[in-house]
Amino acid sequence: MKICSGLVVGVFAVVLSASSAPAEDSGDRDRARNVKTGVEDRLYARLREEGQLFGRYFRVFVVGVQGRRLLRATVVLLDGEGTKVLVAQGEEGEIEGDLRAGAISLKLTHGTYWGKVRGEKAPGREPLPFKRRTFLVNQPPSGE
Repeated sequence: MKICSGLVVGVFAVVLSASSAPAEDSGDRDRARNVKTGVEDRLYARLREEGQLFGRYFRVFVVGVQGRRLLRATVVLLDGEGTKVLVAQGEEGEIEGDLRAGAISLKLTHGTYWGKVRGEKAPGREPLPFKRRTFLVNQPPSGE
């Protein structure tokens, strides 16, 4: 099933606009927290409904979503030309938005990854295991 990356672009625009003014009082902090939660909730909802999500620099696939927990998540990071530079799979995952950085990350647990980012093993070689690892998904991979 094809998914439009417009949702991710729209969500990213919300993240950037919300992060443009620094939080100064509790009202601003509450608003920022609500925006962050709203962004994350929309991404969880899309993954729950479609089982996949994509943007310019990433593809995310999940077997299921329970609350705010991704089940058997796969992340594919792409360079600016659409070439795979990293593939990671984890038993569970969670989404985290960073309003100040305008970033969306996926935190995966108990999995493996392989890639050619920052001198890591090239695709097709033995995967590297991890207990917990965070992958920035909406920005170019390091080295771009």
